[in-house]
Amino acid sequence: MKLSIKEEQMSQSALLGLFLASSGGFLDAYTYLLRGGKFATMQTGNMIMFAYKIFASEPIAACYYLIPIASFFIAIVIAVLLEKALKTVTKFHWRQLIVLLEMLIIIGTAFVPVKDNLNWLANMLVSFVAGLQLESFKKVKGIAFASTMCTGNLKSLAERVASFFTGFSKEKLLEALVFLGVILAFIGGVFVGYYSSSAYANLGILFCLPFLFVSDLLMYIKPVEEKKAA
Repeated sequence: MKLSIKEEQMSQSALLGLFLASSGGFLDAYTYLLRGGKFATMQTGNMIMFAYKIFASEPIAACYYLIPIASFFIAIVIAVLLEKALKTVTKFHWRQLIVLLEMLIIIGTAFVPVKDNLNWLANMLVSFVAGLQLESFKKVKGIAFASTMCTGNLKSLAERVASFFTGFSKEKLLEALVFLGVILAFIGGVFVGYYSSSAYANLGILFCLPFLFVSDLLMYIKPVEEKKAA
């Protein structure tokens, strides 16, 4: 019997995934409640509204929806470039720099007043944060997931539940529980985002920082070696 050693990065741990999902739910609640009813972390809605405004002969209004889309796009490009530039650095994990950048942008967003003529700026910044996070944290326990939206996670949960009932696989059951936890964490983040935004208006976004701060700290934990029988 051979033993193989699997190294699991904390950046793909279930615990980190829960905190990141909480931050994703928080930001959606914040932008929806305070920033013009927008879900700034998801670009599908922005693309729909862009097309709708174009067909409704409102080109200027349509351009406002291009701003978060472009911000999201640029953030992903930057995240890819940072990974390639810093992946070999040993003093810190490149994803820690991403989370630090997210925190700084969120602090800046907190000081954007809640006004119709400035909400586009806040939504742009939040979309940038979402792009950084979505590109940098693409897996949990080695499985593809998303921390800023739930559609894909819900699909993955349903697939694992179906696989469990057809094959009674313990592995599929554990994977289903991971996705269920991520979805519940996202919903929990929505609750925190709703109450903090209701109570503190634009400054309420600062309550998202603990989720990201803990996420950053978790990545200081060295990878754990897991021995498995082959």
